[in-house]
Amino acid sequence: MAEIRLRPGGSLSALEPALREQADAANSVVTSFVGGHPRDYLDRYLAWVNQAWRGLEYQLRHTQLEELLHTRHYWALRQMDGSQAWLTGQIKVELNSRREALVELADRAKTLALRWGVASGMIVVPDTNVLLHSTQYFDELDWRTALQIVATAHLVIPLAVVDQIDNLKRSKQQVRSRARQTAKRIETILGSRPLERVVLRTDDGAMTTVEVLLDPLDHERLPDSDSEIVDRAAYLAELAVTPVYVATFDNLMRFRAAAAGLRVVSPPPEYEREDDPSVRRTQAPHKL
Repeated sequence: MAEIRLRPGGSLSALEPALREQADAANSVVTSFVGGHPRDYLDRYLAWVNQAWRGLEYQLRHTQLEELLHTRHYWALRQMDGSQAWLTGQIKVELNSRREALVELADRAKTLALRWGVASGMIVVPDTNVLLHSTQYFDELDWRTALQIVATAHLVIPLAVVDQIDNLKRSKQQVRSRARQTAKRIETILGSRPLERVVLRTDDGAMTTVEVLLDPLDHERLPDSDSEIVDRAAYLAELAVTPVYVATFDNLMRFRAAAAGLRVVSPPPEYEREDDPSVRRTQAPHKL
């Protein structure tokens, strides 16, 4: 499962056919070259790489294009002068490999477009802070009222947040009990269906849903957890049709998210519980 990182202005709906077009072009180079000189095959391969780059450069980030097209085999083949008899076989192997990678990425783009092509409501990415310090647990909180959302609210919890909560439930910090209960609720609601979007509540014809954003196999996490959460929200903002917001009580997280060009929302102070259990707010949040 590959992670797709779109360039500004790129879209999953445009990326999928562009990837398939270049995959078909690679296959055409393979099937149309029979009995020619290896030098001619090398020229056609290098021309295809340049064509594929031009066809995809407005959709994918250049770092991903480098990984997709400028492989170590590409750089090795570029050093060849075309006189090697074995070159034809090596080029064919590389073209077939690139075609398979392009088709796999196109399939991934199609799957993501179906998942994040939601045309209504807004996506809310809660950080660990807001999940553990709200007056109610995430599955009981009226998120739409707390965040003043009129339409459907799609809560998307990054896997990094789940891991932070899991670590905190074994810590000596005061929030340990809340972390344990939150982790248990996440497991109860989403544990048996980690790839699904689950409806938490429906009010006034609009829903509140929740899901976990799983990391693709090739995703490399940032060393700082807050930066990783912001990066996952930015990743969603690249993919989704609907607006993406980061929800937090934390000032530093608000700063990080805003610096990354993301929208930020915070529930009013009455939705934030006190850390001291003896003065913790227990009343349910009121309607705004």
